[in-house]
Amino acid sequence: MIGVCPRDVSAVTELGSTRKTVYWTEPIASDISGNVTLSRQSHYSGDDFPLGLTDVSYKFIDGTGNTAWCNFSAIVNTEDTGAPTITNCPSDIIVEVEEGSVSSPVSWREPSAMDASDNVTLLVKTHQSGERFAIGANTVMYIFADSSRNMAFCTFSIKFTSIDTTPPRIESCPIDISAVTELGNIRETVYWTEPIASDLSGNVTLSKQSHYSGDDVPLGLTDVSYEYIDGTGNTAWCNFSVIVYTVDTTPPRIESCPRDMSAVTELGNIRETVYWREPIASDISGNVTLFKLSHYSGDNFPLGLTDVSYEHIDGAGNTGWCNFSIVVNTEDTVAPTITNCPSDIIGKVEEGSISAPVSWEEPSAMDASGNVKLLVKTHQSGERFGIGANTVFYIFADPTNNMAFCTFSIKINAVIAPPKIEACPRDVVAVTELSNIRKTVYWKEPIASDISGNVTLSKQSHYSGDDFPLGLTDVSYEYIDGTSNVAWCNFSVVVNTADSRPPTILFCPSNMTVEIDQVSFGAIASWDEPVAEDASGYVMLLIQTHVSGTFFTIGTTIVSYIFRDNANNMEKCSFSVAVTGDYPPDVGAVNRLQQSEDSRGGTGVSYAALVLSLLVIVSIILVVLGLVYFRMAFVEELFDLMRDEIKTRPPVDTRLPAVEPHSIV
Repeated sequence: MIGVCPRDVSAVTELGSTRKTVYWTEPIASDISGNVTLSRQSHYSGDDFPLGLTDVSYKFIDGTGNTAWCNFSAIVNTEDTGAPTITNCPSDIIVEVEEGSVSSPVSWREPSAMDASDNVTLLVKTHQSGERFAIGANTVMYIFADSSRNMAFCTFSIKFTSIDTTPPRIESCPIDISAVTELGNIRETVYWTEPIASDLSGNVTLSKQSHYSGDDVPLGLTDVSYEYIDGTGNTAWCNFSVIVYTVDTTPPRIESCPRDMSAVTELGNIRETVYWREPIASDISGNVTLFKLSHYSGDNFPLGLTDVSYEHIDGAGNTGWCNFSIVVNTEDTVAPTITNCPSDIIGKVEEGSISAPVSWEEPSAMDASGNVKLLVKTHQSGERFGIGANTVFYIFADPTNNMAFCTFSIKINAVIAPPKIEACPRDVVAVTELSNIRKTVYWKEPIASDISGNVTLSKQSHYSGDDFPLGLTDVSYEYIDGTSNVAWCNFSVVVNTADSRPPTILFCPSNMTVEIDQVSFGAIASWDEPVAEDASGYVMLLIQTHVSGTFFTIGTTIVSYIFRDNANNMEKCSFSVAVTGDYPPDVGAVNRLQQSEDSRGGTGVSYAALVLSLLVIVSIILVVLGLVYFRMAFVEELFDLMRDEIKTRPPVDTRLPAVEPHSIV
């Protein structure tokens, strides 16, 4: 008997450690014989245990070989109590800024943190590196935390000092200036906007100036400079050049430049030839040339507006332009073009009828304008026409009222009609069992009539009740009246196969009985596997509750195999495996009852021990039988559910596509 077997022991070590020393009170065992020994011990109190759960066991044995066990677990968990470690936390930062600045961007290397948990979160970050800071003292703070909410802080300050190194700022400093004077002059008065200077200190002076706006500047290039200085001696310059040169600035003079012109072409054309009088140019230098022209008089011009230009140039490069536009418009004088205007139609009606419906493809019209309207339509396609000659008119017009005409005649003649067939069967679909190659097929025979009262079945390809092969077979009936008018009844017979038979089980094991193994309290049963076949050539083992070589407990177990073919037909093979024999007695229970008997004395206690042992054995047998019954009941219920589901499932459509019966002439 073991006294004080420890319960599961829990220990905590710092996160990052991999082992922990664990202590417990050693278990103590006693025996009525007074002789008990610790025969096996997996660990000792004070051992180092790894993280997680470790099973600890003690085994005690008495002089007669009876054993007792003390089993418990040692669980080592980690706990995080250390704050994260911050690296790269910046020192206080001092930044020099230009005097007059109110803020400045400041950058630093971002701090980071590490922790034994490998899980660190940045909780607080008061500023971003590169952010603009107001002039004065600023404090930046980073707070990091691990998964156990241990926190580490990084704090530093940012301060600014002002200096003046910026020269005055010059605004509106002129860029280089070019001035032109007429050929023969040697100087030219030149004007510019005087530059303006400012400084952060508010104190700036113009210290030097080479020229003034409005001065007479000689031909060629002249440098102009302005120098400004602030209170601390920082200087700034404005430098630019003035270039004065002579040039002939008078362009050639154009005479007889045409005005804008309009031309008209037929709708559908895309170009038109246009003529005009060529322009003439002159220049005071006496030297002028036609340098470039976009078009010539007599060119073909596209629809719409086209710009025409002539460029003349003199010896000094001055150009004179003659520009005008030519607009080409279209005029529609052509009637629309009609397509699909029907030819004359000759129709037939049964003798005795006075009219018949006639259909035709409607004519249509196209026009270069893209817009055609149907003005007149005397009849509708599908309308009934009387016997004799009839005339149909269509009149189309475009937006300018150019008209096109479509006219054709419809002549209706009276003729004798062929026989009329009633109750011509639709396509017939029949199903035969898989493995059959033919099927007897029946249908209702068609009936034919004729206005003459004389009609005969002249040809028949098949008869109702014939045997038809698998697949599609065409069936036809031909009827003829007294004037040799013929009518046909045509349909198809389709024979498909269907599989409604379950697989055939060729071998299913018989019920078997095996003896219990006294060591393992059960037995292993083996058998030859069942075999099944099906007419479809395909059989699948759907369910197998046990495999040959399975260990079975005492009692009777039902073994089931369920086979399925392609059409979901199923067949079952079931047999029983009975494990017989008795369990060995519960020695421990008998010993405990014997000890009670010795302590009390008398035969009554021995009888009670015997009764208790029998009750334990009977209970075990009942539990095993209950498990076996539950397992087989589950399998039977699964099989019934699958069988019901397949019965209620819509049948598989294995028919060929339906073929509409042929039209009867």
